[in-house]
Amino acid sequence: MAIFKITTSANFTPKLADPGFIRAISCPNAGTTWTLQINDGPRADGTTGPLFGTSTLTTGIALLAPLYFSHGVQIVTTGASPGELDLDII
Repeated sequence: MAIFKITTSANFTPKLADPGFIRAISCPNAGTTWTLQINDGPRADGTTGPLFGTSTLTTGIALLAPLYFSHGVQIVTTGASPGELDLDII
């Protein structure tokens, strides 16, 4: 189990090239107008494929089942006032 904590707006690649799962997402502080996009990749050609996204993050966000990615995972957060997002990635 690896918990990846995000508290800024940026692009993150907590796991490159290898397949895996995001087992859980927790948002104890949603910030203001903070958004989330989770992508599969980047692949060898630099492209990504969308897996999960929100227009505005809220507390209480949850996955109903583990989220599988096949080419690594890219987390993109945007917004002027970030909060805290915690992901359990294996």
